[in-house]
Amino acid sequence: MKKDSTEDLAITRSLVKMIAENYKSLSLVESESFRQFIHELNPRCPVPGRRFVRQQLLSLAEGKKAALKKSLLLLPKDTTVCLTMDLWSSRKLIAFLGMTVHFVALEPEAKLESQLLAFK
Repeated sequence: MKKDSTEDLAITRSLVKMIAENYKSLSLVESESFRQFIHELNPRCPVPGRRFVRQQLLSLAEGKKAALKKSLLLLPKDTTVCLTMDLWSSRKLIAFLGMTVHFVALEPEAKLESQLLAFK
């Protein structure tokens, strides 16, 4: 993939965001039907590989993590923060644990925020 094209980078960022927000598998980018779909939309657009998308997802996650830390540190000292945990297992008895933080963010307006802290 060419890394110097602004349009290609914008498309890749959009693809990574779509994969993250819709919980899609990284193998999507290796699917022949997906590659054909992208080719039909724009024949000049290169489809990034799984490793590149993984790197971009990790970078996106680090950015989100830093933003969450910053927003939590900016909360007034008397702010109540609640943690919730959920534990479940799949049909194959694989255990999962999720931890979420909940708080009222005051900027730009007061609203309840819920952010995933950990998922194992």
